Amino acid sequence: MLQLQSISVGGTPLVNATVLLNDAGSDAQLDSTASDASGLYSFTVNNGTYNLTIQASGYADSVVNGIAVAGADVTQNVVLVTPVSSTVSRKPPTQHPT
Repeated sequence: MLQLQSISVGGTPLVNATVLLNDAGSDAQLDSTASDASGLYSFTVNNGTYNLTIQASGYADSVVNGIAVAGADVTQNVVLVTPVSSTVSRKPPTQHPT
């Protein structure tokens, strides 16, 4: 078993971010956890290739694909970004006097 250890930060540690671990080949979810008070999370995994999805309220999901684990611990740092919001407004058509 190998330790896939990572830090989830967006400038400062992000507490309680949901971290999903998926098999890269099948996309099957293998495990999930939450980041701790220091923004840390870890999974114990076998050699293989994995994908991570990190979710936190107020941030866009962050996906890291193709994390290869082969005989050593792997550290994967992740930075979450605030999603861009946009507002679409529509002006009513101009009415011309007839």
